[in-house]
Amino acid sequence: MTERRIHSSFISAGLVFSVVWLMLGAGSEFALAQADPDSVSDEAASTAVATSAETTAEDRTTEGAYAAVEGYIARVTGSEVNIRSGPAQVYYPVGKLQKGQRVLVRQEMFGLWAKIEPPIQSFSYIAKEFVTLEGSIGLIEGKPIRGVVTGENVRVRAGSTGTVKPANADEVQTKLSSGHEVWVLGVRDAYYKIVPPPGCYFYTSINFLDRVGPLTKADLALHRMKLQREVIQTILDSSEMVVEDAPESVRFTEATPLSEREAFLKLEQRFRDEAAKPIAQRDFVQIKKELAELTQKSLNPEIKTAGQILEQQVRRANLVVSTWKRSKEQDRNLQGVLGQIRQQMQYIAAAESMNRSEDGEVMMTGRLEPSALFPPGSSQRRFLLLDESGKIAYYAVSGRNGLDLAEYTGKLVSVMGPSRFDSFSHSRILAVRNLIEVPVAE
Repeated sequence: MTERRIHSSFISAGLVFSVVWLMLGAGSEFALAQADPDSVSDEAASTAVATSAETTAEDRTTEGAYAAVEGYIARVTGSEVNIRSGPAQVYYPVGKLQKGQRVLVRQEMFGLWAKIEPPIQSFSYIAKEFVTLEGSIGLIEGKPIRGVVTGENVRVRAGSTGTVKPANADEVQTKLSSGHEVWVLGVRDAYYKIVPPPGCYFYTSINFLDRVGPLTKADLALHRMKLQREVIQTILDSSEMVVEDAPESVRFTEATPLSEREAFLKLEQRFRDEAAKPIAQRDFVQIKKELAELTQKSLNPEIKTAGQILEQQVRRANLVVSTWKRSKEQDRNLQGVLGQIRQQMQYIAAAESMNRSEDGEVMMTGRLEPSALFPPGSSQRRFLLLDESGKIAYYAVSGRNGLDLAEYTGKLVSVMGPSRFDSFSHSRILAVRNLIEVPVAE
C-alpha cells in the first residue's frame, strides 16, 4: 500500500515537472554532446541497421518526476569508446566516451548497441541556407549564437569531430520546421554546427557500459537543463567586454563633418559607459537607435564605416544581455517548479505521517556530504544529510540498487526513503530510494 500511495502521489509533482520538460523541449532545449580524444577503441558490435520510436507525449506528461522511463543510467567502463551516428560499426564515429563517464541510455538495440542522449560537446549539422542567424559576431569570436530555421522538414545530421565532412555526414537524426530555434556553434563548408535539438540521439557499444540504475524523468530534465547552461555560460563568460577602438584606417580625417564626428564619439563613449555597468543594468536600445539614425543620415564614408563597427559591438552587447536575462528567467522558472515539487512531496509526507510509525517514509531537501566516521571503503559507508542550517539531519545510505550517493556529494538534493533509528551509533539513518539534484540559482 505504501509503495502504491507514493507512486500515485508523484503524479501531481510530475505534472509540475512537465513544465521543465516543455520549457526545455519546445524549441529551446539544448542538448550538447561530448567529444573526447580521437583514438579508437575496439567494438564488438553488429552491422545491422534499425530505427526506434521516440519519446511519446505520455512519457512527458502523465507520470511523476521519479517515474521510470524507457532506458537506464550507465557508467562507461572502457577508455576512448566510440560514439557513432548509428547502431553499427559501419556508421561513422562522432566522438569519444571516457572511462567513468555517465550516459543516459534510452534503448538497447540488438543486444549490442545503446541509443544514448547526446553527451556534452558533440553536435549536429544543418544546412546554412535554411538558417537565419541573429548576428554573426558569435561565430567570429567562437561563441554560440542563436539561429532560426527558415525551411520546412530541414534535415539535421549527426556531426563528427573526426575527418567526416558535413557533405558525407549523411545520418539524419531529425527534421526541423520553420521557426524552430537552434544554437549555432560554428560553421564548416555549407553547414552550421549546432547543438543537437530534441529528438537527436547517438549510439555506443553496450560492451563498454555498466548499468548503474533506472532512468527517470527527473534525470532527463535535469540533464537537459545542465546541457542548456553549458551553452549559456559560454556566452556569459564574455559578459565583461572590452570595447575596442575603431581601427586607424577608419578614424576620422578633416573631411568628416565636425558635428557628425562629435555625435559619433559621444555615442561611442556612451556605449563604453553602458558596457562597463553590471550586466543587469545595461541598456543599449537608445544607443542602437541613435547610431542607426546617424549612419543612415550621413553621406560620409568614414562615419558609415565606423558606425558599422560600433553597430557590431552593440549587437554583441545586446546578445549578451538578452541571453543573461533569459538564463535568469529560466533559473527562476526552474526554482519555482522544483519548489512546487518539494512542496507537493512535503504534503504527501505530512499526510502519510499520520498513518505510519516513527520509522516511516521521509522526504527532505538538504546537502549531501561525506562522513568522516563512515568513509569510503568501510563496510557501513554513510553520508551526511545536512539541513539548511548545516546541521546533520540524517546519515544517508543508498536504498536502491544502482543509486550511488557518492555522485551527489556537495550537492543540494531532494530525497525520499524510509528512516530508522540506529541504537549503536545513536543516530537516524535514511535509506534513500528516490533522489533528485536541485540546481542552485546563480
